[in-house]
Amino acid sequence: MPLSVTTANIKLTYPIYAADFDERDDGYLLAGGGGGEGRSGVGNKITLLDAHAPHELAQLAERELSRDEDSVTSLAVANRIGPGSALVLAGVNSSTAAQQAGTNEHLRAFTVTYPTLDKPDPPREKPTMDAVLKETSSGSAAAIEERSRRSLFSTSSAIRKETYQRLLRISPAPDGGDDARLAALATGLAPDGEVVLVDAGTGTVHDRVRGRFRLKKGEEAADVDMIACSDDDAHHVAYCTDYDVWTCKVPRGSSAAQPISEQDARCAYSIPHADVFSSGKRRATLRALRFLTPSLLLLLANLPGRSGVELLVLQHHEKDGGGAIERRKRLHRSMKAAVGLDVCRLPARADRSTQCVIAAAGQDVSIELLTLTVHPSTGIGRFEHYATYRDVHPLQMTKISFSKRPTGEGARLDLESHLKLASVSMGNTVVVQTFPLTRTSPGPDRVGEYKLEAPPRRVAIKLSIVSIALAVLIALLSRWLLASGSVQAGPDVVRHVSTVDAAPSSSPAPYATVSALRLRDLLRGQAARVDGPARPVHVKIGADGLIASLAAGDDNNDDDEAKKRGRGWADLKEEEKDMWRQRLEQAGEWTVNEGEELLKGIVFGQIAAVVAHVVANA
Repeated sequence: MPLSVTTANIKLTYPIYAADFDERDDGYLLAGGGGGEGRSGVGNKITLLDAHAPHELAQLAERELSRDEDSVTSLAVANRIGPGSALVLAGVNSSTAAQQAGTNEHLRAFTVTYPTLDKPDPPREKPTMDAVLKETSSGSAAAIEERSRRSLFSTSSAIRKETYQRLLRISPAPDGGDDARLAALATGLAPDGEVVLVDAGTGTVHDRVRGRFRLKKGEEAADVDMIACSDDDAHHVAYCTDYDVWTCKVPRGSSAAQPISEQDARCAYSIPHADVFSSGKRRATLRALRFLTPSLLLLLANLPGRSGVELLVLQHHEKDGGGAIERRKRLHRSMKAAVGLDVCRLPARADRSTQCVIAAAGQDVSIELLTLTVHPSTGIGRFEHYATYRDVHPLQMTKISFSKRPTGEGARLDLESHLKLASVSMGNTVVVQTFPLTRTSPGPDRVGEYKLEAPPRRVAIKLSIVSIALAVLIALLSRWLLASGSVQAGPDVVRHVSTVDAAPSSSPAPYATVSALRLRDLLRGQAARVDGPARPVHVKIGADGLIASLAAGDDNNDDDEAKKRGRGWADLKEEEKDMWRQRLEQAGEWTVNEGEELLKGIVFGQIAAVVAHVVANA
């Protein structure tokens, strides 16, 4: 059974906008933020926190920045530049006067020196705060010193200069090394949005621009991410705007003669427009993205009208630059809009499968944790819900960040046995949750032999009891209805059907059993038929979930028989429509932005409607 999750928290003196773990030691967490320029009483700061103890956070060092400049809006730990120090990059705008004069040194580099408690021993067993401070004072003290500052964005053409560095991402260290790493920066509040790539593999001033992507007028990057691929010795880069996902490749090292630009990026996916027949014409908007593998991207989308949040797995193709959505997952109902996303790819196991741990933060100050396993041969698994944590912070969350995973020779195996998630908020709070990982195979420790186990047993038991009770209720009610003669038993069907033709009309069964695909594919396939009229699609709710079937043959008698078994969309009452919308969304067979025109080709089963009504009111 999985071990319990531990939580540590601390309150700082300023609103926090950015946080990141040291990749080599997740016992060190950097946080940054502040009150901005000219706000009396709230300074702009970067803080080094000790997160070695799973139940406590301690402040090791703090750097107060100028109050005549902006707050820290983005931050990332780049790499170690010595045995006890690290290079940290941050986004800090120059003063308003300097910006109006055409100078905005927004990219700052800091050297963070760790105290002498930095050592390769396993994490301590919950030391007291006094012990942490005593150990720090007995050796060299931690410190944060500014190293350099630079301007990389194009000069704003706006009369009032408000451009700031909203996004900052560092590419993962390939094979445990810090060489050939990239930093990606993106603008905020710019009249013409930009994404800039620079070298981040050394401790020197970052003066080599590897890429510059100028976005369309009025567009800004919602998020950016990178992953190193050894197959083509390149960094794969992806960024998204509100509606589009763009991808490109940047050669590792110094082999690229010229920086790449927006002409080298390809649009891998666009959020589809709303159905022309639907009442709402707005589209879902992309909030964040993360690489799962070099060819798989996880997208976080906010549905129109703050109606919910959805995770999408995008398979993008390098040859033609396009892509397709392979998986969808609707997050819990109280999350009306998402504010953050992060993914931790655990090291590949012996069977080459990779478990991806996913965290999504919502406007309701909740965090939902899921897992998704990807295998190079068998493909993408299903989303597995781990837990939902509510009221994590007193005010709006601004950033969530997983600890990094060890790779390559010399990686600390003790970091493999747990995973940390940091979240920060406008309410000055920092929360670090530590998730114990479970061994996947016996024998000596080796990198890649751990995973995040299923939810705690007591939760799983409760879910099982509820599921069994509902299944029994549905079975008993169905048997009673059949015995009373109120309804007649329907033919055998399968959960999903494909767009291939059903059995020939000589088949004695009125419904055909065919291979598994999505309901929406069947409906669109029937709408596009040229060899005859579209056949009715029958949908009902059984003990195993949604059940769909396709009428066999083109005979009108079969159509009439199918319609007798249920009602069309226009014949349903409004409360029944609401029930079916929820059921289809939960099953991943329909989304609000697809419109209701798609539902007009479905015959909804009467038995299913009765059962669903009883269950909903039980």
